[in-house]
Amino acid sequence: MSKKSIALVLIFVIIIAGVSGVFIFYIFFNPTSTEPSPSYVRVYVNSSIYSEIKPEIDQYEEDIKDQGYNVDVIKWTETNVAELRNNLTYYYNNYENASMRLFGAVLIGDMPYAIARDTSMMYSDYPIDLYLMDLDGIWNDENGNNVFDYGSEPFGNNLTEIFIGRINPNPLNNINNLTAFQNYFQRNHAYRNGTLTRPHSALLYIDDSWSSYTSAWNNTFTAYTDVTVISTNSLTNRTDYLNRYTQIYEWVHLFAHSDYTTHYFNWPSGIMEYVYNTDVLNNDTKALFYNLYCCYACNYIQPNNLGTQYLFSNNTLALVGSARSGGVDLYETFYDALKEGKVLGNAFKLWFHNPEIDTISGKRRDISGTTILGDPLLTII
Repeated sequence: MSKKSIALVLIFVIIIAGVSGVFIFYIFFNPTSTEPSPSYVRVYVNSSIYSEIKPEIDQYEEDIKDQGYNVDVIKWTETNVAELRNNLTYYYNNYENASMRLFGAVLIGDMPYAIARDTSMMYSDYPIDLYLMDLDGIWNDENGNNVFDYGSEPFGNNLTEIFIGRINPNPLNNINNLTAFQNYFQRNHAYRNGTLTRPHSALLYIDDSWSSYTSAWNNTFTAYTDVTVISTNSLTNRTDYLNRYTQIYEWVHLFAHSDYTTHYFNWPSGIMEYVYNTDVLNNDTKALFYNLYCCYACNYIQPNNLGTQYLFSNNTLALVGSARSGGVDLYETFYDALKEGKVLGNAFKLWFHNPEIDTISGKRRDISGTTILGDPLLTII
């Protein structure tokens, strides 16, 4: 063999060895190769309504599978929320491989919920879905009254291992609940198959109390580049909001003082104006998703609460908000995740792990009542 041939062989061997080394390093040392993302989802349906909405549940199950998830649908009868948490915890901790670790859950119909009280302030009790998402926390009921004393220690790390979303029209007395279920899952399927669409645009609507933070809120609203921002104090009012939320947007992010059934506009700088849950019901809202930074609006156990009214009115697919004071704050991590194509529930879970939250005293308590109403497995892209 000539020297030239020998040289070519040596070069070939070196190249093959180098490529093989890179391949071996990638397989054995790349952290993402040995820890695939969880893909297991559990859908819990209240057994009393299962037969009535079985066609919708069957289609929803197929839609989730089409996303690439492994899914089980469970007819649930137990009313004790601790039993539901134990069930979630079992499937989070016991799995054949990492891809089958529990990713998240969907709760359909009347499902158990935990109640908490913020021991640091005189707030009213509120439902706390963090109890079902924080699967390794220590939860204290100091008085034995079935109310968790949020703020007492220890409380685990207060972070989410999974996400959940609730789909339940039953708190509303102004619609037919069976029809509401059917219509919701019909539009959910339509969105998933591309027949329900919106331009990739958003409305950022900021009432007076937060208008001075408009620039910061807008800069961290990273999931959208086409954003209509309304924050001038003289403009944010009942009439303007009702007009704008019936326009074509994919996402609406609202900052407004609220209670369970009412948004308050112009507080504190002008004459108070109100938007009621019945306004949401009776106006043709067009948005598919909402982020309600509106105290108590997503307290889903209250009759005719705003969050549930938004979810089962017109076109809505999902929303995030709070069952107590506060909401999804410091939200750049949340919107970054949505921009990257992550599902709503995973974006919520990642936001909950945002270390910036821990830099502000009391912020963990403030966000403890945040929840997802609607399908947490949807994306905006």
